[in-house]
Parts: sequence; structure tokens; C-alpha cells
Amino acid sequence: MFKSLLIYLFLITATQPAHSNSEFQAGIHYQVMSPGITAEDNKSVIYEFFGYTCPGCYAMQPVMHELEDKAEFKLIRVPVVFHETWEPFAKTYHTLELMNLTEKTHAAIFNAIHVNKKALRNLEQIAEWLDASFDIDKQEFLSMSKSFAVDGKMRQAEKLRKSVNVTNTPTLIINGKYKPNNSKLGTKTNIIKASQELLKK
Repeated sequence: MFKSLLIYLFLITATQPAHSNSEFQAGIHYQVMSPGITAEDNKSVIYEFFGYTCPGCYAMQPVMHELEDKAEFKLIRVPVVFHETWEPFAKTYHTLELMNLTEKTHAAIFNAIHVNKKALRNLEQIAEWLDASFDIDKQEFLSMSKSFAVDGKMRQAEKLRKSVNVTNTPTLIINGKYKPNNSKLGTKTNIIKASQELLKK
């Protein structure tokens, strides 16, 4: 009788689903995308879909900085255009990227908009501000912003956005297939912890 009970208990335990040690669950805290973004190599990567005028994207910047301090990954920023007023800022990012100036200007653009409330509504105003703030030649910037290279990057970014159905910002896509649910994660700490975990998948 005792032996039969042991066998029964063993069988019950063996058929129970394995529980993950993770506090983050697929379908709740993050979405598993299929298809996702095909990785070019085996390196960990985070795609950050953002808009400079988006308050949530500005609030996400400290999270990204802390995450970069705690994990090894390649960061690919993707500026999106949900409204015509976002277009000059997406072009600005791509233009500065082609000029190798994004790391120098990225945080400052967010601060100019959300902290200093600068009136940056079009490329002309943005170019004047960049010239005054960073000594970036206004005409060179404007010329590059109208180039085929920037146009190509704009089209590529929109194609990528649609392929993974990004409908709001900020949105992170981790390793091409995991999309954290920021509203369910709730806190900066949870977003960082979940992202670190997903980077290892």
C-alpha cells in the first residue's frame, strides 16, 4: 500500500508542468513574436522604437542607460513616425546617425524638447539649434536630411515598425522576438530585470 502511494505521488509530480523561476511570464509581461526580426548575427540586441517628442520615450532614457550599464547588447534605435509632426525628428535622428553624431546629440535633443521646451517644429529650427548648440553646420545638416540615404533609412524604419506591429512608443524588441509589456511590468526596476532576462534567451 505504502509502495503504491509512493508510485502514485511520483507519477503526479512527474506530470506537473515545470514552473519557471522567472517572475515574468510570456503573454503577460512580454510578448513572444512570430515572426520577429531576423538577427544578423548571434549577438544580443535591443531595438528601441522611439520618438523624440514622446514623453514616455524621454522617461525611458534613464532605463536604457541603466540597462546598458548592466547588460551587454547592441542597441539599435528606430525613430518612428506616428504623426506628421514626428517626421522632422525621425529625419533628424537618421541624419545625425549618418554624420556620426547621434551619441553626442541624442540625450540633448530629448532635453531640449522635454526640459527646456525649445520650439523645434521643423528641420530648419532643428538645424539652427544644432548649429548653435553643437556647432553642426546648418547647411550640411539640411542637405544630408534631404538625401537619398536618409530617405532610405526612413523607409527602412517604417518597414521594420510595420513588420513587428509597433503601435506605440516606447517599445523595445529584444533579440528580435521578445516585446516587453511596459505597462504590465510597471516599474523601471522590472523593465530592466525583464530585459536582462530576455537578453539571455
